[in-house]
Amino acid sequence: MSIYKICSQLKIVFSIVVITLIVSIQLVAQQEFHYNFDTGSKQGGSGYSGVQAAFNANLSIPLATLANTISAGIGANVNLKYMFDSKFAIGAYGGYNLLSGKPPILGQTNSIVQFGGMAEYYLLKGSSSPYLGLDIGNYIFTQNTSATGQLQSFSYSRSSLGIGPNIGFVYNLNPNMLINANLKYNHTFSPLPNAYNVPSQFIQITIGIIFNLSYRPSPSDEE
Repeated sequence: MSIYKICSQLKIVFSIVVITLIVSIQLVAQQEFHYNFDTGSKQGGSGYSGVQAAFNANLSIPLATLANTISAGIGANVNLKYMFDSKFAIGAYGGYNLLSGKPPILGQTNSIVQFGGMAEYYLLKGSSSPYLGLDIGNYIFTQNTSATGQLQSFSYSRSSLGIGPNIGFVYNLNPNMLINANLKYNHTFSPLPNAYNVPSQFIQITIGIIFNLSYRPSPSDEE
């Protein structure tokens, strides 16, 4: 993949992330806060909207042709999103995944970096709810092999735009923290490893913690 094409993809993803962050910052700045004497906490406006930050660990499982060259691995991801009326959220995400080759090669590491924009729709209006999500962003696959024996050091990298439809569930622990569980299907529009000239697919099983930075459920949400 040419440097020009990679730069073009990065520009698209960067634009999505910047627009998302600008919208979120503007919405946060417009919020009016009041003190809730029942919970002893500060709430924004009617309590329906605000900012959440998530920190997750995930298991990545390659599918189709990607599974012929890459084994399952672990990773971590973070996201920052703005909730609208407890039903809809937009935000930006980033993640790093470390995977092993197939067959395993001594001194070789494989990684996939993901970042882009995200949207989520919550099926129930409340602090605990299943949700549907869609991520659009960039996937950067990197393979590094250290020199061992007769094997020379080698480095390879490839980038592709991709989408990640997902389903999940959030469970409210307390007014400031939620548990997040998520299943995501990742599809890149270009191949990641160069062994196969077809798009790459893998799934991610994620569990993590969401922190309410300015978001609080309204009393009607808890009814």
